[in-house]
Amino acid sequence: MIDVLKDPIEEVRSLAKKALPKTPSPPVLLRWIRDGSHGVKLPAVKIGRRWYSTAELFNQFVAEQTEAALANASKPSDGPRVPADCTYEELKARKLL
Repeated sequence: MIDVLKDPIEEVRSLAKKALPKTPSPPVLLRWIRDGSHGVKLPAVKIGRRWYSTAELFNQFVAEQTEAALANASKPSDGPRVPADCTYEELKARKLL
């Protein structure tokens, strides 16, 4: 929980601008706060029209959502498996083209 009287809060957009190579759009930042990314929400408080968080919590969010994304990527998918060296005719026969 963020304590606005004790914690060094900064606007979420400026935290993202400092920490990431490309600044996410305002809707993406809002989605991270409200819905999360890969099951991880960005802790933030709203003061007026702006959202604030701490650099520590922002960095923790990035690390946790990256970890969750990598964990999800290593899980096998339920979809059909196609070998990398599959020919055009084989893809067509499997109705993938």
